[in-house]
Amino acid sequence: MSSMSLGPIFPQELLDAIVGHMNLEEYLKTLKSCSLVASILRYSSQRILLSRLNLQRHDYSSVAEHFADSPHCAGYVTTLVIGKEELRCVDWGGAQADTLAEVLSQLHQVQKCQLGGGLMMEGPAIHPLFQDFLSRQPLRELDLRSVNIPASLLLSFMKSLPTISVDRASVADDDATAASPVVGVPTTALTTLTVYSEQVGEFLLQPQSVPFLAKLQHLAIEPSGRRWPAALITAASSTLQHIEFMCQYLDSPLVQSEFPRLTALRVLEFFLSDLASVSRTSVTILGAIRTLAALVLPQMCPALEEVVIKRRFQSDWEGGDRPYVYLSTLLDAMLAAYPTPPRATWSLVMERGSPTVFDAFANAVRAGMPKAKESGRLSLRGQVSSGPQATKRPFPL
Repeated sequence: MSSMSLGPIFPQELLDAIVGHMNLEEYLKTLKSCSLVASILRYSSQRILLSRLNLQRHDYSSVAEHFADSPHCAGYVTTLVIGKEELRCVDWGGAQADTLAEVLSQLHQVQKCQLGGGLMMEGPAIHPLFQDFLSRQPLRELDLRSVNIPASLLLSFMKSLPTISVDRASVADDDATAASPVVGVPTTALTTLTVYSEQVGEFLLQPQSVPFLAKLQHLAIEPSGRRWPAALITAASSTLQHIEFMCQYLDSPLVQSEFPRLTALRVLEFFLSDLASVSRTSVTILGAIRTLAALVLPQMCPALEEVVIKRRFQSDWEGGDRPYVYLSTLLDAMLAAYPTPPRATWSLVMERGSPTVFDAFANAVRAGMPKAKESGRLSLRGQVSSGPQATKRPFPL
């Protein structure tokens, strides 16, 4: 039997484009098959299969050997994950550190990188080896989790990267960030910023940081009773088009007097979670309502096009849908005040898909938002999550 040849039938560019539309999460088995079935599909499949590298200590030697045998594979890695244990526990004077340095030296196409992880508030510092590595990459997106980052390094990222996410990280002052304001308007690439860190939030409001928010369009924050969330919105008020509030523990809502007019805002998003305590969840929803009431006004956000409410459902939740009915009823009235009412999109995030749970949720929202329903501006969606960490990130890792 003659071997199958796809070349004379389809041009290589078309085959590459077809394979390129497969994502790693959904088409893993298909991509593996494509990489084996024909040489004409091998490299385009490998580019996706090897695009993401989760670098762990016990894999350093095997990864180094793989790159030595197949140097071209290192160029396929565009997303790199380096966990907190890798940041914390490397023997910087030993062979393990040398192997890690060898691996990092082979990578030159990393566009997305996650450093750190876990829920620790006091994380490890970013070693100079990683700092040098990041400076050599064509980075576009950086996710910092439970790490301690030098202030000058964070400012340099804000200057050069379009997307930054900071979760439970801390900032360390260094000599390069003497508290003096930036002279003139600095060059900045930052357009998307996620901040789930009190200390980083406060740092972003310092004189040397604020100018780097000049092009910010998408901001995700965790509201608190402190000043920085509202002040951060104010600092970027003229350019913000999308704001996300992670309201899992919102009991000190932002009040109307703290907000400026947001003339560019198009999308306002809230992420709510069913907590163990019904009363606690009710307080969180009340905080979200107060923030909505301060922003969903034609005079405050005249260009608003959509309000998104995401609810993370817990199987042991005993509060039913009643707490959310009040929210949906008020939101319907707020949106109706606009000459052209914005869309309302509700999403239910579940650990397991359940038509019964979703139908009850959808019926409660429809009952609370008759005006949006009748005008065709109400959307309802279900989303299945693999676990409780179903939070929005600038990119999936």
